[in-house]
Amino acid sequence: MCKINGHEFNGYVDTECQVVAIRESEARQLNLVWDEANQMYVTGYAGGRARTLGTATAVVEVDLIKADTPIVVVPDELQKMAVLIGQPFINRANQVLVVNNGRLRLFDSSLSQLPEIDKLPTPEKVKLLAKKNVSVAPNHLGVVRCVHDSKYNGDLFIELRKTMEPCKEYVLPHCVVSAGEAYVPILNVSDHTLNFMKRQVIARGVPCSLNTSNDADPKVNIRKVDTVNLPKFTLTDILPNLNNDLTNDNKLKILHKLNNYRDAFAQNI
Repeated sequence: MCKINGHEFNGYVDTECQVVAIRESEARQLNLVWDEANQMYVTGYAGGRARTLGTATAVVEVDLIKADTPIVVVPDELQKMAVLIGQPFINRANQVLVVNNGRLRLFDSSLSQLPEIDKLPTPEKVKLLAKKNVSVAPNHLGVVRCVHDSKYNGDLFIELRKTMEPCKEYVLPHCVVSAGEAYVPILNVSDHTLNFMKRQVIARGVPCSLNTSNDADPKVNIRKVDTVNLPKFTLTDILPNLNNDLTNDNKLKILHKLNNYRDAFAQNI
């Protein structure tokens, strides 16, 4: 939560965002007056580029920090949250931002000398870089082999990301990769070839930690998946899904390929 001119709103802190942005409907609710002559283009909304409605100044309050801050007003459809808190507020001098156990704290730097603050771990994402130049064909799923410069050598969790920059639309799905040999899937949903250059940042992964649980604890919900032996597909099973123009020889080749990977499919198709 955050406060703008004393009114409480749902806010989201983004340390990489270069503006503090408020939706137009919330700005009007506050009777905020913005300078329409001072519009700008901002990038990053789903990978796109959008024009703001103007700029204003407001009193922003998050946790223990309260300060006059420049704010850009954006159309409602650009962001789901009412307020996006970026660098103009969180990077002010003499203040500290700490994230611990999923909680974010923002306070004056004079408090950072407390022993308990010094002991807080600092979460850090590992930057995954393309090992070589890679191209992904239009409407295809590609895999980019990645390297990193971190000393971390465990598993990394990558969050779902959608990039909707015109002619470069792609989806990076939720996945867990090994930092030692990271292969990151990228679904090109555009009609153009995507080109990723060597050492280009492909994703940022969160280091995974071992989570042990007690099977005897009734509060722990564990799901187990067992494999079963499935019968091989027959030509009759797959014919409804094949193009009628295929030759019998090609149909048999497809059947053979499907049965080679039978355990990758559900019991029926």
